[in-house]
Amino acid sequence: MSRYRKVDVRVWSDGKFRGLSKPPPNAQTLWFFLLTGPQTSNIPGLFSMGEAAMAEALGWSVKDLRRCFAEVSQTAMAKAAWEDRLVWVPNAIKYNRPESPNVVKGWRVTWDELPESPLKAEAYASLKAFVEGLGEGFAKAFQEALGEGLPEGFGEPFAQPLANQEQEQEPEQEQEQERLPPADPEPLRELWNAKAHPSLPRCRELTKKRLPKAIERVRERSLAEWEAIILRISASAFCRGERGDRGWTANFDWLIQPDTATKVLEGKYDDPRGKSDLARDLSPARVEESGQCDGCGAAGTYVGATWGARLCGGCAEAWERWDPRVDRSRQPGWLAAFQREALQAGAGAAR
Repeated sequence: MSRYRKVDVRVWSDGKFRGLSKPPPNAQTLWFFLLTGPQTSNIPGLFSMGEAAMAEALGWSVKDLRRCFAEVSQTAMAKAAWEDRLVWVPNAIKYNRPESPNVVKGWRVTWDELPESPLKAEAYASLKAFVEGLGEGFAKAFQEALGEGLPEGFGEPFAQPLANQEQEQEPEQEQEQERLPPADPEPLRELWNAKAHPSLPRCRELTKKRLPKAIERVRERSLAEWEAIILRISASAFCRGERGDRGWTANFDWLIQPDTATKVLEGKYDDPRGKSDLARDLSPARVEESGQCDGCGAAGTYVGATWGARLCGGCAEAWERWDPRVDRSRQPGWLAAFQREALQAGAGAAR
């Protein structure tokens, strides 16, 4: 069964519909209007409408509209630049994606007619990242339709230069831009919110300043790598603000800085060396078992552990020295990584 239904925008002007009893001004009705109202355009989620005009269309006061829109915008479901008469619903394109590159080409006229605004620049970056992820044909159609759609002065948020700037570049630079893989930064934001330590602030939305950096970071590493990085940040007392007197804590803006991931992986923010929390958890569970060591594979008598592996004395000592880079219970392949390091270190002599 299909999960989507088509709604004719003319329902809002239909006499029978308008004659039905109306609910008092509320955020749910406003949200439905933002998605299906007659002001919507062929560019999913992006349209031009002023505050007073929207209130009039709904039959509300401007005060009621502001109250309801504030409720919607607090959840990052919609954004508005009222002074520019521009409204954007960021996730609309995810549920109304273009069916073909020709649909994207059809955005050109609408885009040119939308008012210039920083919000338009933010929408451009997000739409571009999404459409490029649909394939090469869609990416070319987007460049053809909207490549020159941003006015001078609004190009700063973007990871790639505008079309008129690209025409001035050398051919090899143009080819390099074309080779950049498509990237949707939204999963990185969602990953941070889901995996970061509860004490760390969540990222509510990808602002125009965050978008280009987030896109670049997603291009640099896989989500699996980012998950490991976020877990390592969460394990750091310094990143949680528990060490030092500055009151600083890690956040999403810090995560997407160009050198943050490298510094985290190099151990710059790790807790001082010693027994990690996981190693301390291991200590009370030491019991003698016979069998094959899960670290080096040697046969003998081993230390049992609550996390389901058996280690000989040498591997157990290596375990306690091993840098706790990730939560082993949630990171696939941690045991294989430990095995390699244990063997390289020469640990694992059976006792």
